Amino acid sequence: MFIKKCVLLSLLWFNAVPIFAQIDDLLKNKNITWVAEISTDFYVDNPDLAEEKGTNSIRTLKLLPNLKVSGSDDRLEFSSIMLDVILKDKIPFYADSNCQNKIFAKALIRVDTISPCFSPEPTAYVISQVYEPTDFKAYRIRQILFYNAKTVQFGLRTLSFAPLINIFDEAGDSLGLRPLCWIKAEDIQRQPRLSSDAITWARLLSTRKSCEFNKAKILKKVSTDMPMVHFLTVAEKDSTKTFFSSDSHVDMKKMSFKDLRLVFFSVDTSNCQGIEPDLIYYQLESH
Repeated sequence: MFIKKCVLLSLLWFNAVPIFAQIDDLLKNKNITWVAEISTDFYVDNPDLAEEKGTNSIRTLKLLPNLKVSGSDDRLEFSSIMLDVILKDKIPFYADSNCQNKIFAKALIRVDTISPCFSPEPTAYVISQVYEPTDFKAYRIRQILFYNAKTVQFGLRTLSFAPLINIFDEAGDSLGLRPLCWIKAEDIQRQPRLSSDAITWARLLSTRKSCEFNKAKILKKVSTDMPMVHFLTVAEKDSTKTFFSSDSHVDMKKMSFKDLRLVFFSVDTSNCQGIEPDLIYYQLESH
């Protein structure tokens, strides 16, 4: 795919900075010629399900299970951590992806009403239940994808994310996944040392699908050739730019300019708006 989006969830930190302030500099920067909002669903705790669905790959970088949180099931480590901080109101969380409407743990408790058939009186019992780590089926990540025409680089910023839960109708049929709540996040500028004792868990998630530009919410676009026409034109002609094989997001295998040119023999850059080449991707700008 043309862009592989990688999210290291251990590099997210919870903050109180308003969402709009996280992208204001991108909108004002004249070199940033295209800005869009995207939303991607990731499987975090279940590598087999991620493989089956073909959504993303999961690579564990560090795992020191916390018995006070997740017990012996380290596959649910992240969901256990998130559930713990949500139910104990350790961090702010919100009802909306813009992180404007704050909610509290008591609003997330499930309430079931049961009427026993053996009782002659119209008696009902109210049962309160809290969510379990297994209820978090996936995570939705809201991000900003942007393009710097001066450096010919794409970049990503993470705004917020949400654990996704199954919802059901009165007949017990699944209506699909929906966010339980939203948590504000921001990418750390400098990658921390994974050897640090303060880091007990880290996984690298890589999408297996291209960014669908036609589904992105465009926030800034200075011209009709942004970003794909400009990007592909530079890639085809500028031998000083470094590109990598799309299958080497871990070892980052570079493509020679000779091999790169072969990609464009069948691509008309004058009519490539929306085209997403499968063979290359450019190194994402670090933000």
